[in-house]
This record gives sequence, structure tokens and C-alpha cells, in this order.
Amino acid sequence: MDSLQRQFPQFPFSIIADEWIRFFKGKSLPEQLRDRRIARVLIAPLLFSSGGIGIAEDGNFFILLNDMNLPGENAESLGHEIAHTFHHDLTQNPPKNFLPSDAAELIEDFCRVFSEIWLRENEGERLRRIVGGLKNNSREKSPAIFYFKRKNSGS
Repeated sequence: MDSLQRQFPQFPFSIIADEWIRFFKGKSLPEQLRDRRIARVLIAPLLFSSGGIGIAEDGNFFILLNDMNLPGENAESLGHEIAHTFHHDLTQNPPKNFLPSDAAELIEDFCRVFSEIWLRENEGERLRRIVGGLKNNSREKSPAIFYFKRKNSGS
């Protein structure tokens, strides 16, 4: 497996990302998302982006994927957005971003490489089919929303 830690030694969380990919290799997508505190994935019309990540009022992440993207593009975007959770302290509620502002360009490179490795290690074609199945086929103006309950959340 490629090493994020070797490619991005300036990010202390790169070794955690490497270990996470190894540990979750082959695990279900909802299980992987729950572990990174991603509670929702939304397929929505996005004009200028293939995806994005945010923090909801409950302190968990949500991910937006572009409804105009092909399944493979959304799978890549999903991996990219998962990577953004690694520069947050997940023990805080809401998760605290500890990335310096001058690292914005480099973190995008990290997220791109993470996504490539994540897809390869998780049978990318299988993930593309899963993400393709999330597509909002109705073409309604409201986004398709997919919830992933956290284990032991009580809800």
C-alpha cells in the first residue's frame, strides 16, 4: 500500500490515515463513515464543486456529493471528503479543525491521494456501485439524504 505518511510527513495525522485505511479495508461503507463521525451523505445539486463536507448541529459531519457526477466521480469525491476528517480532532464536539490555514493547497493534495488509496484498498468498483446506488434518480430539487447512525448513539 502507498503511504500517506511518506508522502505527507508534515501532517502528523497522515500515519493515522494510513492505519485507518488498513484497518477498515473491506469493511462496510456505513461502518467506515460512522467511524469518522460522518452521519449523512447527501446527493445534491452543486454548481461549482464535486463535493463538500460540513459539520451539522449535532456535531457530526455530513458530506455533499454532486448529483450531476457519475458514480465513479462521486466515489472519488466521497473518499476525498472522508480524508478531510483526518485534520479534525474527533474527540471534540463539534470536531475541531487543527489544520493551519497556510496548508490549504497541500491538504487538497493529501485528500486526493487518500481517495485514490482508499478506493484501491476498498475495491473501488464495489464502492462506485454503492455510491452509484445513492444517486438521486428523482431529479427533485431536494437532495437525496442518506443517514448513517453512530453506534451507541442511542438513536
